[in-house]
Amino acid sequence: MKWMARCACFVLLLVPAAAVAGPYQKDVEYFRAKIESIEKARKVAGGQPYLETVFSLRLLSGPEKGSLKSITFKGDENVPDYVKYREGDTIFIGHNTIFSDDGNDEYLTMHDIDNSFGLIALAAIFLVALFVVGRGRGLRSLLGLSFTVLLIFFVFIPFTLKGRPPLLSVLIVSIAAICVTTPLITGLGRKTLTAAAGAAAGVLVSMAFSVAFGWTMHLSGIVTDELLTVFYTTSANINLRDIALAGMILSALGAVMDVSISISSAVNEFYVVHPGVDSRTAFRSALEVGRDNLGSMVNTLIMAYVGGALSLILIIYLRFDSRMPLAMIFSHNEILVEILRSFVGCMGMLTAVPVTAAVGVWLNHSAAKNAPTLQ
Repeated sequence: MKWMARCACFVLLLVPAAAVAGPYQKDVEYFRAKIESIEKARKVAGGQPYLETVFSLRLLSGPEKGSLKSITFKGDENVPDYVKYREGDTIFIGHNTIFSDDGNDEYLTMHDIDNSFGLIALAAIFLVALFVVGRGRGLRSLLGLSFTVLLIFFVFIPFTLKGRPPLLSVLIVSIAAICVTTPLITGLGRKTLTAAAGAAAGVLVSMAFSVAFGWTMHLSGIVTDELLTVFYTTSANINLRDIALAGMILSALGAVMDVSISISSAVNEFYVVHPGVDSRTAFRSALEVGRDNLGSMVNTLIMAYVGGALSLILIIYLRFDSRMPLAMIFSHNEILVEILRSFVGCMGMLTAVPVTAAVGVWLNHSAAKNAPTLQ
């Protein structure tokens, strides 16, 4: 188990790096560099004043490690504004050399600040807190999460880029994640079968609703600039709407599994305390536990989506005219996707509760009925 935990931690640390590598150009080499100085000067060209910003960079990696490079931006609008650079920051730069008969031209581009230390610190704090609070079960949950991440990166993404149906790929990933993660958390037994059945039913219902309403509402799937980039840069025939719908299913997977495991544990514990209880009473008790869980989980799920889309909400609030009908605002593709994402997740949980309760009661009642009685 120790080597599996170490592998899982290693995979989690690599995920941010793998996720960042995609949008950048393949023919550019990327290195680390330290900002030695930032010099700004007002200049005039053609009678028009402009601000010139010069970044002096010392390379920290690559074949020219230790050498000094400079990048000059002419005009306020040309300086990257998505990152606030400061002297002493370690950043990533792109290096590209274009060969021609007149000579070689060197191009440097500035990218994100290197946050390797922060990422390692976050991972360390998370692992320590997980072990202190969750002990062995927390580490098993981490193994299940690592397995799901591996499925996404090594099954879902390769299959999708090869032109396979994203919805079929996400269904395979979801069922495999349920079959592996649930036993890791609950162990082998009736509780595992109960939770897996409820989670699988929730995922299937989530997929059905996402496909039905995604088609009915004419979702385009192009909800971010990154997806639009994928559409134009890949040679595979990728259905962006199906990718957006697959993302909704993956978003709902964790919440559906959480509810299913909670209900299955409650049903199992109920039969341990009351072995002779009738099926109807046990089912009603399981539903009551499910309702308590739904109250908090639905709120958590929707607030997580609202928090993730907060920038989008602010942009839309500032962009849209007050004279626009409310239905027109909510019919905006980006908003529609977030609404459908919340709906799909909630419907998955609402399905998982009664299915998990019914399967749990049936399995435990059958086991109690077939158990040998003492004479």
